[in-house]
Amino acid sequence: MKKLITCIGALFLLLCLGAVAFAGGQKEKAAPVQAINLDFWSWRTEDTEVYNDLIKMFQKSYPNINIKFSTYKQTDYATILSAAMKGGNAPDIVHLRAYGGLE
Repeated sequence: MKKLITCIGALFLLLCLGAVAFAGGQKEKAAPVQAINLDFWSWRTEDTEVYNDLIKMFQKSYPNINIKFSTYKQTDYATILSAAMKGGNAPDIVHLRAYGGLE
């Protein structure tokens, strides 16, 4: 069940990114699209393969958006993410627990 919920959440995220990329492409004679690099951090180490597959599918439609997916040990994730945020080095996309202390 958790894997299904995670997959649905990931698909929603990718659809949102796709909508943003699509909306940006509606201009007349737009300049060439610059590559966009996004860092995506998660504590769900067990879902790495699923996320990487979803990212590959997304990048087939939006090759100019590069997503680097990184996972961290569940028990260390909140500390690592909190430190990165405080230090100004937070990732672009974060996977948070609904009940977590980083709300």
